[in-house]
Amino acid sequence: MAVVEPIGATWQELLAELERSCHHETRHERDWSATFTDGRPVVRVLSGDRWWEMRLKSPRRGGQRAAYERIATGGVHGELFFFRAPSGNGQRLTGLSADTGTLSRMMCRIVAWLPRQRAVVEAHNGLPEEANQPDPGVPDLEKADLRNLRSAIRAGWVSFPSQVPTFTNHRVADLEAKLVQLYFILGWNTRNIGARYGLHSTRIRQILDTWKRRAVKAGYLQYIASAEAKPL
Repeated sequence: MAVVEPIGATWQELLAELERSCHHETRHERDWSATFTDGRPVVRVLSGDRWWEMRLKSPRRGGQRAAYERIATGGVHGELFFFRAPSGNGQRLTGLSADTGTLSRMMCRIVAWLPRQRAVVEAHNGLPEEANQPDPGVPDLEKADLRNLRSAIRAGWVSFPSQVPTFTNHRVADLEAKLVQLYFILGWNTRNIGARYGLHSTRIRQILDTWKRRAVKAGYLQYIASAEAKPL
């Protein structure tokens, strides 16, 4: 979600604080909150010794808004971070991107685990285990194309774990987690990821595809209940 404006601070103050905080160790506890102010989404983030408030652009997709509302009402834990994306027409500019040298806008991404409500209700009612299985008409996530799966995750149709699990040995587990984050969360393509880590794009796809299948089997990737009717 795009950051529209800081509340009670200037863009220069906010950007300077975020730049400073990126070069220091950050705490892992949940030092942020999401809410609605005058019907518009607002996030509060603790950085340094101050809480910073930012108004976000209201989500257009129903699934994204529903997910944000669940987070804002409490009881859902996750992670929040900021990044810059190329600015389209009509988007608020926040300066030059250090990576591309192009005008960019600040984006806020929230990664949270949203349990499927249908499965919770059925388990509470004592229905047989078969009742919790995916609908035969819903595409199989384990066989999904990587790009389609990424689009579904970023559109809020498929859940994504707040802590990226790894399924390989310790020697390459850290690399595996970084590849997954860059591809599925930040939207990097396999060519750019391969250039960064000195790997062929085919090898990157193999690692991502293996992780995808294992993550689906382990239950980390699931259809969000309100989005199950969406085609992948």
